Amino acid sequence: DKTETDLKILDLNRVICFWHKIENFNKYIATLQLPQDKEDKYKYYFKLMGMTRDENLFDYCHRHLEKNEKIRMYLAENVDPKINNIAKCKINFFTCGYNTSSISESMNSRLKRIAHKKPLTLTEIREQMTFTEHYSMCTKRFIKGRKMKMTRTLDVVEIMTLFNVSQSIAEAISGSIQKAANLDCEIINQNLAKITQKKDDSNLGKELTETYFITDGQCSCLKQISTGLPCSHFIKYLLATGNEVYRSIMIHPRYILSGKQPYEVSRNLFNEYVVHEKATVVTDDEKTRFILLRSQSIALSSIASKTQKTFDIFKECLSNAEEKIEQASNCPEIVDQFGTRPGRKRRGENDPSKLKCGICNGSHATARCPYKEEMKAFAPPGSTKEGSRHCSLCDYSGHNAASCPARKAWIEHRISKSQSLNDS
Repeated sequence: DKTETDLKILDLNRVICFWHKIENFNKYIATLQLPQDKEDKYKYYFKLMGMTRDENLFDYCHRHLEKNEKIRMYLAENVDPKINNIAKCKINFFTCGYNTSSISESMNSRLKRIAHKKPLTLTEIREQMTFTEHYSMCTKRFIKGRKMKMTRTLDVVEIMTLFNVSQSIAEAISGSIQKAANLDCEIINQNLAKITQKKDDSNLGKELTETYFITDGQCSCLKQISTGLPCSHFIKYLLATGNEVYRSIMIHPRYILSGKQPYEVSRNLFNEYVVHEKATVVTDDEKTRFILLRSQSIALSSIASKTQKTFDIFKECLSNAEEKIEQASNCPEIVDQFGTRPGRKRRGENDPSKLKCGICNGSHATARCPYKEEMKAFAPPGSTKEGSRHCSLCDYSGHNAASCPARKAWIEHRISKSQSLNDS
């Protein structure tokens, strides 16, 4: 038997991530070595082609891209065969409104940030993600608890109550209603209407006009089909024909919540005070205490850095806390797994003043010596880089740094050169 969640997942169709298509197109067009202004224009046409819901604008961008023969061949091989699963104006099936894999990409990015470079098992990846989510939750709890709260507007609460949807869905519908005020509507006949939207496009340096048609209650932008939410064009048509918006629009069943919303429509748009309950965290181990303290310190640091007055207050509190902690600490100092690890520092953390070049004895690394190329010119004829071991000074094989013939000849040349200058 399929659960409600399984049915919602099965309801989705496959889309191809347009963000990856943009990245691949940018890599390809860089190989053509076009003038920068033409390259930027082609990139913009490609992006606009996939993101617009106007099919005429899609064709306009596609024609401009096809003017370049190599780009035309690229589109024919890599984009056009799958365009019905890529471009917004071509996707005529339900996808929750996504034509990019932004959610999965953000999760991949988080994994790359927190995971070690060594290979990890699925169990280790799960532990890393659990730790990160716990830390992120604590951070958000303290930061959001101190931020000013914006109460829901009347129209958002009304949509949430009437359709039993979440706040994000209600805000999307409310945004479409507000956007409809900037559109133009022309009623052609009883079953056909023309909606136009004008945009000043700074990238192309001209005004673009998007045109959509409402035919038998369906908009040509396909947003109602792909996202399951009403578009601003259809709402404009309802307003122009005198229909009531809330009674005429439809929302996909996927967004309907199982429980009723505990809201009542109120005429008070803003509340003077918003009271939030303080979070209680049980600090029963060192790891939990560390996460809690770090979250709170990051939140306070962000707030205290706003002005010099709050900075001084927080700095004084930290100094007082440090003294009290030193007085309360009776045990010897230890280094835990979250602090600086003991032992020898990494090579990159060494003091630059203590470095000694093997070529000129300067206070820098041998690999970055400014005389290295000059010294390598004194290598004996026939020197090669064959073999597994090489000299760290001249990079040739057959000897080591202590017996490097190139360095020896270079030093003798510099000594003789300095003597001749002194004699003159």
